[in-house]
Amino acid sequence: MSSRAAISVKAVARKYPGETLWAAPRWALHDVTFEVQPGETFGLIGQNGAGKSTLQRILCGLLQPTRGRAAVGGINPRLARSRMRLGYLPETPLYYPDLTVEELLRHQARLYRVPADRMTSRVHDAVAALGLEKHRRTRAGHCSKGTLQRLAIAAVLVPEPDIYILDEPFSGLDPSVRYRLNALLEMLQLAGCTILLCAHELPEIARHCHRVGILHAGRMADIVNTREFHGSPEVLESLYLEIVGKQTL
Repeated sequence: MSSRAAISVKAVARKYPGETLWAAPRWALHDVTFEVQPGETFGLIGQNGAGKSTLQRILCGLLQPTRGRAAVGGINPRLARSRMRLGYLPETPLYYPDLTVEELLRHQARLYRVPADRMTSRVHDAVAALGLEKHRRTRAGHCSKGTLQRLAIAAVLVPEPDIYILDEPFSGLDPSVRYRLNALLEMLQLAGCTILLCAHELPEIARHCHRVGILHAGRMADIVNTREFHGSPEVLESLYLEIVGKQTL
């Protein structure tokens, strides 16, 4: 496992206990190995139930692997100093419904120990990046699904981490906000940030990712690079179907 990799996963497996006394344990991941280099955007695709969410939770320190090792910034994800470098967008973010958009972003800044003299500018920049200006004083419980998704992305931006794990960031976004998010991802790439992008939208995966890992039935079936799909979602889809088809034979 390279100490210089931004994200390292070495032979990681995760077993969940049976949901009932008589149910057998279930393996969600089987010896998954890959690395994401600093400044790289790495895509992760796979069917529902392939193990993507389990893998991301391990990288965020929310789950312990049953065996194997993972590191973020060369550090065990369970350690607080690893989490301080990481911006994690879960597929279903949670909010305090009685707090306003601005209050939630300031709360995020305090959690990540953003200095008080930088907090206002960080919140302002995140609000502007996601077009949330008119929602600053709206309580989260009164926001639409699309606005909540923008809020979640803004919250990830506030601490200015250098490593991002984004789970379905395009979910619930209209075309204008999707355009804004694509521009934001390009800005993060130009800034040298590392991004693990998990999404069902192959056009965005093909557009942004240098390499794409195909997770199938808890295993890393293959990793393809941009030289193979040339930024084309159609070619990437064809490669995915070919690889997954082989795995299911």
